[in-house]
Amino acid sequence: MSTWTSTNSYVATWTQVATHLTSNILGTLAEAIAQLGLAPNVVTDDWENNEAAVTQWISERSLKAVSVEFTSPAGRLLTVVEFPVTYHAGGVDDVVFAASKDRIRRFLTKLPRLPAGTKTRLFVQFHGPRSIMPGWSPGTSADRKGLRSTSAGTLASAPGASASMTIYD
Repeated sequence: MSTWTSTNSYVATWTQVATHLTSNILGTLAEAIAQLGLAPNVVTDDWENNEAAVTQWISERSLKAVSVEFTSPAGRLLTVVEFPVTYHAGGVDDVVFAASKDRIRRFLTKLPRLPAGTKTRLFVQFHGPRSIMPGWSPGTSADRKGLRSTSAGTLASAPGASASMTIYD
């Protein structure tokens, strides 16, 4: 009589973590822009550079947040959709990847549509030094003073990191 023992092992890499979070952040960002009644060009027109940059910055754990600002034609800040990224101790040993897009989509349906002519600007914030990526240059984000913030909760999580969504309006 023979006895067989089988084991399975899988280790997630930071590249896999970064790819998972980037896909969820940029995809949901494009959905949020469309839900607000605007074309998601700020994200989709240069998708490859945006995806490569955000993936790189999450891989090196320098990315603090990705956000898009919506300003009126007169230049007044109307809304900000932000995706903060949090890095967890423990690295990538646990291989649970999750996304909560259904809950986020329900949250987005409650947002009012923005007026025609609203302008969008994509921004990132960092924890410190980071790689310089094509298509990205320094900028100054608008002052959010006077806007209220509402957390939509965790968008996606992966071993060692997660991304949430916050709306400022």
